Amino acid sequence: ENSGEQVLVIKEMTLSFPGRMLLEKIDYVLEKSNKVGLVGPNGSGKTTLLKAVVGEAAYEGKIRLGANVRAAYFDQEHEHFLTDGNLLDEMLAEGVTTLQEARDLLARFGFRGDDVYKSVISLSGGEESRLMLTKLFLQKANFLILDEPTNHLDIYSREALEEALEEYNGTLLFVSHDRYCINKVANRILDLSGHKLIEYLGDYDYYRYKKEQQASFAQAGKNKEEKEPQDSRSSKQTPKTNRRERAALAARLREAETDVSQLEAKKERLCAELSGCFEDYLKAEELSSQLTDIEEALSEAYAAWEEIMLENEEDN
Repeated sequence: ENSGEQVLVIKEMTLSFPGRMLLEKIDYVLEKSNKVGLVGPNGSGKTTLLKAVVGEAAYEGKIRLGANVRAAYFDQEHEHFLTDGNLLDEMLAEGVTTLQEARDLLARFGFRGDDVYKSVISLSGGEESRLMLTKLFLQKANFLILDEPTNHLDIYSREALEEALEEYNGTLLFVSHDRYCINKVANRILDLSGHKLIEYLGDYDYYRYKKEQQASFAQAGKNKEEKEPQDSRSSKQTPKTNRRERAALAARLREAETDVSQLEAKKERLCAELSGCFEDYLKAEELSSQLTDIEEALSEAYAAWEEIMLENEEDN
């Protein structure tokens, strides 16, 4: 079912923990059919914001869903299984009417043969994620709220999920540390940092470009101020050590950006090579192992880049 034009409306919302502010008096409107990647430093409150949207975290202010909005939530902790039974039991508890329909649905997400008799509590992280995605499919939602949906998935499952999200006609709000996935799926980036939400109208590459541009403008403004005549008092307030520290921060930012770009290029090459060797199992296994290592390194590189960007914002 089509939703109204305004899918999610947030007004004057404050989100906090005791002694720690996450968001303060935020206004935001998510419009129909947009696919928004929520990004920000670790601990900034991304997961808590999603939980607030679905009513699982306390907040001040107002959050409401628009007309005819049917939301479905993917929780990275996988806390929403209905039974302690097997996978068939879980499907039947979700409203699937026949065992054959349940088997067919589970098969679409890689559960075939005796896999359907696995107990829910015995599933691995990747299997839990695939079961959660099966449950999302059943809900026929027009607003998906996903928290780290690619975690624990193998390369083939990740690619299938990315393609499905690209083709999805509803509205999407998601958190992911997989910047390749964000760049492929999102047409908006929502940056959560400094207790604020700032929307960038483009993919993740555009977001990175704008953040670097802002950092460059801020640095240029500081350089200009330092070149202007100052009295002795103001000179004492901007010592040379500060200029050296800002220059070092800019150098670290360039180095982090280079690391990210090189790792993203390696990941893209590996994905292309892997997609062409389905019949060579040994080679595919080796490439998958390399890809896992690259993704771990890329996750660390993204985290380092975000930390430096946050330092730069605080310095400004």
